[in-house]
Amino acid sequence: MLPEQVFNIEEYKYDTSWQAKARKHQSDFRELEMKVPAVPNTSRSGCYGNVISAEDGARGVNFYQPFRDEIKDDLNGKTGAILTNVLRSEHIPYNVFFPMRHDLQKAALLFRTLTGKDVAEIENIIIEYAPSPKEEYLDDLTSFDTYVDYKDSTGAKCGIGIEVKYTEQGYHIGKGEELKIHDKSSTYYQVTRESGCFDFGGVAEEVFIENNFGKHDCGNDLRQLWRNHILGLSMLQHIDGIKDFLELKLYNRMVKNCEKKNRSNCVTCCDYFLCCFLWSSICE
Repeated sequence: MLPEQVFNIEEYKYDTSWQAKARKHQSDFRELEMKVPAVPNTSRSGCYGNVISAEDGARGVNFYQPFRDEIKDDLNGKTGAILTNVLRSEHIPYNVFFPMRHDLQKAALLFRTLTGKDVAEIENIIIEYAPSPKEEYLDDLTSFDTYVDYKDSTGAKCGIGIEVKYTEQGYHIGKGEELKIHDKSSTYYQVTRESGCFDFGGVAEEVFIENNFGKHDCGNDLRQLWRNHILGLSMLQHIDGIKDFLELKLYNRMVKNCEKKNRSNCVTCCDYFLCCFLWSSICE
């Protein structure tokens, strides 16, 4: 049992019904499995059960125990929510994909089974990845939560970019993004246009982009999905580009900015459990 906690766990009044359920689940997991106390979310807020102390975070308790030391080394001194917030998604790629580095052959079998792609040989699984130099791609800070760098059976370089969402919702547009969305010469336009992957529905490309990804609620939900997709497409279009790219979304069905949007490229929570089941089965 945990020692008596100084702080009472409160409900967070701004949670959606799904976020409240997830917060309760993570708070219970923190208490029963991680066995560490909660602390206030900030110095000026209540204690909502999903944040642990910086000291416990530094010990790596937010990560899968057999790989904690390796993960902490990979983080290279990074601090903040990835270590202490058990409700966010930043730590999930480390817990799901980082262990796969230890058997890339079986990881290749997993991704072949999960995606149907010709994943012959995985060269690396990288957490938080963006191609460089960024000026030759989207020229911004867009990155994949996880990137699977693999070769197909012909030896050609290919990639799978994975975005992970748990309780995060859409986000309001930044100034730099807004400028690119209104600039037809920007990398966002160039990659979208040249890819041939988007059906503009008979409207001008600037209307399509503004209607789907602009400064409004729909855009707030879809914009990151689009940015991740065109980051991968920019890698296909690069002079030294990869041969094939697949974008995957790992999310819970209740996450607003994935559900019913771009479903063909999303991996649902059921697929997440399938992924974990397949991985454990392959490793047996």
